[in-house]
Amino acid sequence: LEISGFVGCAEKRPLEITVIHQKDIIPWQFPPKCEYMYGEWLRKEMEAGMIPQACFDPDIAILLWQARKSSMTLKGADCKQLILPIPFREIQKAIQFSLPGLISNVKGDERNVLLTLSRMWFTLETEDVTTKDVAAEWVIPQLPETFSSLLKTAKEAYLGNLS
Repeated sequence: LEISGFVGCAEKRPLEITVIHQKDIIPWQFPPKCEYMYGEWLRKEMEAGMIPQACFDPDIAILLWQARKSSMTLKGADCKQLILPIPFREIQKAIQFSLPGLISNVKGDERNVLLTLSRMWFTLETEDVTTKDVAAEWVIPQLPETFSSLLKTAKEAYLGNLS
């Protein structure tokens, strides 16, 4: 917790850690199992002593797919040697499974939910992955002005351009 910057912290970037045992993803199964996950959205629970437990999480399919597409190896084996290709239909399924939970947690997390929805749409249309701000920029021209202005605000806040 000390090395991860909380959301809005200018001195430190937020840290996200995902631990997956290779035997749990080879052979592939859906949803994949995650041994441990930490991200700033879990900070309050962690500070209260609640340690994340192993769980099956559809979103892990997206993380693994994204790692295969975009990771940079600093040391050791390349990601593509460790993670088998994940068919795009599994990504579609992961988005479908993740959507209800995302929508049910919109209150208090509106910016993140709007940006995540943009990224989901971008991924489904392009079969690619990008940052939330780039996905929002892609979605904005496709929305009516009444909705696009809200997404523009969410994007600017995400980029730190709004207080």
